Amino acid sequence: MKTHTCTTEDDFWRARNFLREVFLLNDRLEHSWNVARLDYWRWHYIKTCNVFDSVEKGLVLWENADGKIIAALNHLGDSELRLHTIKIKNEVIGLMIVVRKNDIEFSRDAQTMLEAMADYASISLVNARLFRAIEQTAENARVGEKNRYASLGALRKTIRDEVDAAVYPLNLVLTEMPGTLTPDQKKALETVRAALQRLAHSSENTITTLK
Repeated sequence: MKTHTCTTEDDFWRARNFLREVFLLNDRLEHSWNVARLDYWRWHYIKTCNVFDSVEKGLVLWENADGKIIAALNHLGDSELRLHTIKIKNEVIGLMIVVRKNDIEFSRDAQTMLEAMADYASISLVNARLFRAIEQTAENARVGEKNRYASLGALRKTIRDEVDAAVYPLNLVLTEMPGTLTPDQKKALETVRAALQRLAHSSENTITTLK
């Protein structure tokens, strides 16, 4: 296992500043639970570090490919440390770091529990992604339905306007004010008017009010 030691104060403070990416979940329990993004970094555990008095003895460092310190996690003394990867479909998306504050090894039962917690975190993240995908699909469906209603509403209005424009002169002709109609002419015009009225009625029933 490769180790890396802070050699300059700049290295130390760059690492300390990056700790905002490391979220402390609960430091009042027997263990300190921390989650950090991996981004394909290598992890290193240093048993001793005498560069800075404030650092104490335990450090976990992440480096990039060039060996530059990206992040550091400091804990007290020579405490026991466990690392568990969080994966989705064999892709590492995070790292659960568990540090015991006392110099006591993790029991096999505790290790099994931590592995189960990492698996549970993976399942929770998968479920969260699926839930977001379902929500997005439902939202897309709602938007599509709204657009469909809008299109049908515009079509209904167009049909109604055209029918009204055609029925008005038909009604005027059927009053025989412009001139007398033969029975066949009157029947034909009444048939056309009835067809237009049926079309208007059908278009009105095409869609209901969007709720």
